Amino acid sequence: MFWIGLISLILLICGVVIKFTGREMFEDADHKKINVGLITLGIIFIVSIFAPFTIISAGFKGVVIQLGAVKPIVLNEGIHFRIPIIQSIEQVDCRI
Repeated sequence: MFWIGLISLILLICGVVIKFTGREMFEDADHKKINVGLITLGIIFIVSIFAPFTIISAGFKGVVIQLGAVKPIVLNEGIHFRIPIIQSIEQVDCRI
């Protein structure tokens, strides 16, 4: 979660800077300008809601639960991808 928060904060700062400097990045066929700040905020919103990555701490193993059923996958320490909404990861303490 730390990395998602950090990336979201960086994208938010970039979006605010672009918004207040008045620079636009795209124009459509009607020459209406699309606000890059709103695009950035949309990306932050989507990443924050779905959070496709999980971090398994040292001394723990991750058990993958998909649609309520335990999968025969054990995740070691580190950053792992998960399918948002469908999968959840439960951390199990393996320390002695």
